[in-house]
Amino acid sequence: MDESISLEEGWEILEEGIAKAVARFLEEDMQMRFSSVEYTKYYTCAFRLGIQSFNYCEVIYDRYKSALEQIVTSMGTVAEKLSDLDPDDRNREAAQSQAYGNALKT
Repeated sequence: MDESISLEEGWEILEEGIAKAVARFLEEDMQMRFSSVEYTKYYTCAFRLGIQSFNYCEVIYDRYKSALEQIVTSMGTVAEKLSDLDPDDRNREAAQSQAYGNALKT
């Protein structure tokens, strides 16, 4: 079995996992875990990237760190914008966001 995987191919798979984890966090659905198939997919991808002749561990770590920093920064920006709104506007914005999130699920 060929264990090699390109950095870009692997990162695309790992980004998918990051996006799913963040979406579950934002939906406050932390009880929803990755299925065994999903977990195996992401774990295998990271493992394969790390065992090749060129070890991508440091590159993946740096990209993962950057992705998390972007997520945290964007969450802070959203919180700042919401805190500037009066309570009625904040409630309206929350309801619209919830409706948008529900629409995406269907």
